[in-house]
Amino acid sequence: MVNQKANVNTKTHQQVYLLILALIVTYGVCFLLRMMEYSAWQASYLQIAGEKLMATHDAYAWLAGAKGVNRYSGSPLSELVLLISKVTGLSPGNVGFWLPAIMAPIVVIPIVIFGYAFSQTEASIVPAIMAGTGIGFLLRTRLSFMDTDVYTLFFPVAIGTALAIWLEQKFCREQELDQQQTFNFFLQAILLGLLIKLYLWCYPSGRYL
Repeated sequence: MVNQKANVNTKTHQQVYLLILALIVTYGVCFLLRMMEYSAWQASYLQIAGEKLMATHDAYAWLAGAKGVNRYSGSPLSELVLLISKVTGLSPGNVGFWLPAIMAPIVVIPIVIFGYAFSQTEASIVPAIMAGTGIGFLLRTRLSFMDTDVYTLFFPVAIGTALAIWLEQKFCREQELDQQQTFNFFLQAILLGLLIKLYLWCYPSGRYL
């Protein structure tokens, strides 16, 4: 009995280690692929007073919002840039330069967690990398391409993952849920609703998806 419990604990630890490794590998690949252009951005004509130029006009609209000078002031992305700027001491422009490469790869997180939830973590590595490096998504989330694309793929994938895991415990198991499990089931439903609400707050156009 003791040996059986020890084996279960060992297997659980191995699964957690594999989860962490998969997250590091998939995020790292997606991030490093975006960093391949970094050397080209060191040209002097792509910087003004130590601040990198933005690659799109949309990026400047969000930066202006972070500085409170246009209608994007108070929007989630502008507020995120402002918060990071205050915490790190970086100028909003340099935050905008780095943000896509750092934030866009988080799309791998729900995909890897989905694999982990069904004890198939290793099977989630390739799909996660494919999602984070898909050509359309990659082109719109390179260094300096700051726009809502940095999180608009993450939220639908996260919501889909959460929904699948939530429904699985109710409809794909042979045993009925006990009282505590039923409470957790409905609590998770509330959390899923809040996640959807957060998505629509960050990206109002998401309501059309």
